[in-house]
Amino acid sequence: HCEQVDASGISGDYRGLATSIDVYPDTDPSRNISTWKVGVSYYDATNKSLKYAVYKCPPLDFCKWMIYTVDESAIPRDDIGRYTSLKFDLTGAPNIAYYSQVKSGWFMAHSVKRAYLVGDGTGNCGDGNNWQFEIVDSSIFPLGLYPSLDIDYNGAFSIAYYDQYNKA
Repeated sequence: HCEQVDASGISGDYRGLATSIDVYPDTDPSRNISTWKVGVSYYDATNKSLKYAVYKCPPLDFCKWMIYTVDESAIPRDDIGRYTSLKFDLTGAPNIAYYSQVKSGWFMAHSVKRAYLVGDGTGNCGDGNNWQFEIVDSSIFPLGLYPSLDIDYNGAFSIAYYDQYNKA
């Protein structure tokens, strides 16, 4: 079964390295059913932003993809959200590690960032959004590429990434 998640602009494309998928067992005690929550994080090349899509089934069982803009910038030279890595935490909340390149004075700041959802996450970036952000590491030299996120059984997260300047 193949399904297109987001048909707007150029989404999910960054040389095949832009998307990440995770699943989480989701239960609905009111209906006594168990389902799987499916999430996808990806790079929106048209808007140079990070997006997240989740497959939701409201109470009437009409399932659909809900798409959210997680992180973006109004500055055209900024490039946010390439090389994503998505993991659901112990509560089923999405956590995304990603690469960010933003203009900082005369330099470009390269960062590996982590976005995580708190609350119900009913809005997009800048619109009542419940996404929180952390800069894990940052430099004027290229680092943070190809992040890989993991969350252990205690809820602690780890992120591995490539430091292009130091080749490590």
